[in-house]
Amino acid sequence: MTIDTVFSIWIRVTRILILVYFGFGAYLFFNQRNLLYFPALGDPEACEAFAKTGAEKIVQNGTMLYYKKNGGTIVVFYHGNGGTACDRKFLADEFDRDSLSYLFVEYAGYADDRETTKENVLQDVRNADDFLRTISYEKLVFVSESLGAGPLAYHTTRRLPEKIALIAPYTRISDIAKAHFPYSLYPATLLVRDDFNTVLLDAFRGETLVIHGTADEIIPFELGKRLYEMIPSERKESLFVSGATHNMVLNVPGVMESLLRFLRSE
Repeated sequence: MTIDTVFSIWIRVTRILILVYFGFGAYLFFNQRNLLYFPALGDPEACEAFAKTGAEKIVQNGTMLYYKKNGGTIVVFYHGNGGTACDRKFLADEFDRDSLSYLFVEYAGYADDRETTKENVLQDVRNADDFLRTISYEKLVFVSESLGAGPLAYHTTRRLPEKIALIAPYTRISDIAKAHFPYSLYPATLLVRDDFNTVLLDAFRGETLVIHGTADEIIPFELGKRLYEMIPSERKESLFVSGATHNMVLNVPGVMESLLRFLRSE
């Protein structure tokens, strides 16, 4: 085999590797939303069960909202990426028992035919805020779970709540990608199109509670801790639950009660 032949083979292999690299990168870029949003993970009968709470189903400029007035404090809730708002009926039941009014915000594409994108989800936040202008309440509280931390942070720029509670939050979606793929050949910041972030909370000084499991396998505990340290409020508290995983942190004895105690405290 001559040097020219070896060089020709090397060139062909290099071209193939480059095509594979950019081809797979393009696949990840254009299909990443299928890797981020999972509305189908929920129970298909969840909304039928949620209706039994007595919550009013409202469509605000295309955004599905579930509202129920119980008392002077209203909790605006932003759920995680898996399943729908209806799948969080267990939280609505807890709020009912504590006489907390609530507004559960559904995301684009989770209960309608809109595309699920960061832009559309942030529009859902704006629509929820428009609805808040139409009702009366005494105290406003924002609560988020997982992905919902980004929408929650954005909402604080439009209307300041007295309190926020973040369950398994993060700094940026791209930080989660970096944590899971530290040696990736692709830059996470370029691949993540819907890079929700909570940087906007770096000016929030209201009461804050951050809940995170130390064994969270989806959103690394370090990201929740970093966010907690970033928030400048002097009235903040953390509940870092030893050994708790992502979807089980609220099931750990005492955690739900700690959340409710924070929400109802004066």
